[in-house]
Amino acid sequence: MTELPSNPLSKIDVHACLDKGGVIKNVCMFGLPSCVQKYADAGKICSDSSDCAGECRIEAGLVEVGAQATGFCSIDSDPCGCFQLIVNGIAKHAVCAD
Repeated sequence: MTELPSNPLSKIDVHACLDKGGVIKNVCMFGLPSCVQKYADAGKICSDSSDCAGECRIEAGLVEVGAQATGFCSIDSDPCGCFQLIVNGIAKHAVCAD
């Protein structure tokens, strides 16, 4: 069993997070607090993560692995959820991170 930290906020520089426009929110299955920052280009059509402040993803309507595809720039830095990365215009395997 995974042991959770006794004070998870102690690992976060809360002031630095807030100064950069982030928010502290609980993420993933264990609901651990994390600094999550929204991206200004969220929702922009992309063909690679180099087109985005975050990642180039498909989050709904996944496509066949290896197919040519475009995605959308991720909304924020929350690492959890299910999505398919687009790299150089090619769909990669879907990932569920929690």
